[in-house]
Amino acid sequence: MQKSKTIIVVGGGYGGINTAIGLSKRLNNKDSKIILVDKQDYHLYYPNLYEVASAEEEFTSIKDLKKSLVLPFKELLPTAIQFVRGSLEMISQKNNTIKVDGKELAYDYLVVALGSTIDFFGIPGVAENSLTMKSVNDALKIKNAVEFLVESHRQDSIKKLLRIVIAGGGFTGVELAGELINLVDIVSWKYHYPLERIQIEIIEGSGQLIPGMSAVVSGAVLHRLKNFDVSVMLNSMITNVAPKLITLNNGEMISYDLLVWTGGVKSVDVPMAEPGKTDRKHRCMTEPDLTMTGYNNIYLIGDNACIMDKHNTPLPQTATQAIMHSDYVVSALTARIQNKKPPTFVAESSPFIIPIKGKWAVLSLPNGFTMTGFIPWLAKIFANVRYYNRLMPLNKAISYAWFETKLYTKND
Repeated sequence: MQKSKTIIVVGGGYGGINTAIGLSKRLNNKDSKIILVDKQDYHLYYPNLYEVASAEEEFTSIKDLKKSLVLPFKELLPTAIQFVRGSLEMISQKNNTIKVDGKELAYDYLVVALGSTIDFFGIPGVAENSLTMKSVNDALKIKNAVEFLVESHRQDSIKKLLRIVIAGGGFTGVELAGELINLVDIVSWKYHYPLERIQIEIIEGSGQLIPGMSAVVSGAVLHRLKNFDVSVMLNSMITNVAPKLITLNNGEMISYDLLVWTGGVKSVDVPMAEPGKTDRKHRCMTEPDLTMTGYNNIYLIGDNACIMDKHNTPLPQTATQAIMHSDYVVSALTARIQNKKPPTFVAESSPFIIPIKGKWAVLSLPNGFTMTGFIPWLAKIFANVRYYNRLMPLNKAISYAWFETKLYTKND
């Protein structure tokens, strides 16, 4: 009789929670023991962060905003999954153990899905002088900072312009800029401050918005933002940030009142007794089956894995990629535990839906098909339902998606 295998999944983000739940559906309790480890007791739905950062309390509440982001593990995890709350301190590959808050846990298979952290690229002053958007509190800080900025200047007749700068024109930056348009409209009305004296500006280091996407997608997003008077600076690398002053690589200096850094992310540093090779974004290089070189019982997925596409280019650090990785690991581990041949991992590009202000979005498929407008916005809602349905029953998934849609469209 085969001994039950212990599978530990570290990290409850997209890759981690989908791996744990997927394995619990494919394996029975006699085959395996599944443990999920995370420092938080909830799964954070990152795509809604920019919505929370731009939601005005005149239309909603902090309680509802948090509800739209935070999915408690106790409501998501099947009873077959044991949850351990704590921070990973070390992975001992040779001993097949991990240390979590001083306690050792033994594994037969380990799945590392610790996620990412903000990448400031070593630019002086960025960390000290900007807000970021990586957590619930981050999003609420941005929302409160915008309102405080307008409120504190409502009696100021000397200052000509309030400038809100978003550093980084990737997915997060453009989505945030689109929603901040609505927030600025509301707070300017609320505090009787001239709307024309508030400027939202994106500074992007490359030659287009959303680097890596097609010129069609980038152009559609740029056109949409400019229609709402969002200023966009391309080919502008930030080299230094001081209080209220940004320096660019060409020597130009730009004043700001609020700076939000959305310039990129990198893998968290995975604590290993025997560290493997990593890329410049701290992602661990993997074997073709997503295992760590020399340790075929350790899988690396999501933001922690550097996986090459057919052009030998690293796949982006996105939620859809993490979910694809988790689906593969579920299939591969199930096969291995059942003494079957694991499938081959195939790196694939992901479809993207990029919402920009209100009921409008860009849909881009890997085959090059692109669509803009209301239908892609609807497609985003269906994508949300589909994702939630991976974690909960369909009726609950629909209810949850409907709740957040009503919540976020109140100020559109």
